Amino acid sequence: MASRYRKRDDVTSKTLCALAPSHYQQDLLESWFDKWAGEIDKEKVEHHFGSVIDIWHVEAPEKAFKELPYDVMGRKYKRTLRQYLCAHEQV
Repeated sequence: MASRYRKRDDVTSKTLCALAPSHYQQDLLESWFDKWAGEIDKEKVEHHFGSVIDIWHVEAPEKAFKELPYDVMGRKYKRTLRQYLCAHEQV
């Protein structure tokens, strides 16, 4: 993702995730993306997890990320995704 914010100190990169079956998480992130549209860069990640989870790499001001609950932060899913990848690489 080419950043338009490279020189701004207040911009952070994070990974956001939403469980596909969770309408709450999907709606929450879509509303957040709309609200901060002029101040964020986002890239949806193509992956091999099927339709279980949606993943985005996002660059945004730290104040924007502070509005989001832990439930949509990628670090919450890090262990699960790593275990999934390891299990499927052996197949």
